[in-house]
Order: sequence, then C-alpha cells, then structure tokens
Amino acid sequence: NNLGMIAMKQGDLRGALGEFEKAVKLDPSFAPGHMNIGAVALHYRDYKKAETAFQTATKLDTTNWQAHLYYAYAHEGAHDTDGAAREYAAVHKLRPDYAVAEFGLCWNLKSARPKVARAHCQRFMTMSGAPQDLLAKAKTAVATIDMMAKIKAQQAAAQAQAPKAAPAPAPAKGGAAAPAALTAAKAPAGGKADAKADPKPGAKVDPKAAPKSGAKVDPKAGAAKKPAKPAK
Repeated sequence: NNLGMIAMKQGDLRGALGEFEKAVKLDPSFAPGHMNIGAVALHYRDYKKAETAFQTATKLDTTNWQAHLYYAYAHEGAHDTDGAAREYAAVHKLRPDYAVAEFGLCWNLKSARPKVARAHCQRFMTMSGAPQDLLAKAKTAVATIDMMAKIKAQQAAAQAQAPKAAPAPAPAKGGAAAPAALTAAKAPAGGKADAKADPKPGAKVDPKAAPKSGAKVDPKAGAAKKPAKPAK
C-alpha cells in the first residue's frame, strides 16, 4: 500500500493501482487498500470497479464516513440515484453537519421522494460553508420539485372536474335475449326447422296465393315432367 501511495505522488496511477491490488491480495481485510483502489477507479471513471472497492471498504469499516462518501460518488457516476442516496444517508448519520452529504440527499431524492429532498435542500442552503456551485444546484432542485408538485395538483384538479362516463346498461336476467332472426332460424325441439320465411314488415299478402284451409290439392300440379328423350 505504501508503494502505491508513492506511485500516486509521482503521478503513476497505473502503477499505484497495481500496488494497491497487491496489498489487498496479501490482506483482504485491509480497508485502506480497498479505498485506494476505489479512488484510482473513480479517477478513470471505472464506476463498477469503484463500487466494488468501496462496498468492501464500507463493510470492513462501517464507521468510515469517507468510504461511504466515495461509494456515493461511484453510485452517482453509475447513475444509481437510489444507491447514492443510501450512502449519503450513511454519511449524514455519521456526520450530520457535513454539507455535501446534505446536498447529496437533496439532489438524489428529488425524483423518488420530493418532499424529503426539498427539506434537505432547504437545510443545505442554510448551512455555513456550503459550496456556491452546489447552492445553485440546490435552488434548481427546489424549483423543479415545486414545479412538479404544481403540475400534479393541476392534473388532479382537472380529473376531479372531468365528467364521469355513464355506466353501461345492465344485461337482462338470464342472459341477453337472442335476436328474432336467430330465434326464428332455430328448429323446435324434436322437429324440423320452419322453412317459411316471415313476410317483410308492411308487405301485403295476396290471399289467393295461399291455399285455403281444407282445399284439395291437385296431385298433378306439382308432378315433374318426363325427361326428354336423348337426341339420336
């Protein structure tokens, strides 16, 4: 680990990383070695490697607020706002007066928990020694939270004033009645379907066309003609 620190001072980050990895290989429980690996990984924006290193460091030393802080930085680099907020909360618990942790909660909670984030933003803006660049971001976060809350309130009011749709009519008891056309087409139980079609509504019926009740029917009338002889 000492050789790694010397290499870092000389600007040889690759060499330093190699020495830090040797140190944790010899002693996996050496938390500062994991911290140094994470710091070099952050420099190279290798956020996955940094997350792994700082996760190990925080497990080995849960009271090291700096390990939690750098772990939060690694989460932010990986666009993991939930993870960043969790680690900033750990820093805030160990260092309640640390302004950067207060801002971290303000910034990373503004989407998931806007009311909580707004409270952290307001507290951060009253803290002494708060960095000016972060103060500007905190004001932007508060403005964004207030604007989103206003939009949601307007949407809720519009939904409350919108007319409600009429309820659908309830179906008849025993199921919907079958259309007349389908009922007429069905055959009665044990019998044949009625081949007669119902007359159209309003159509006049010729009384001569229908045979009278009890009238005799000429059997020859419906006889088929003899088939014609084939031509020779």
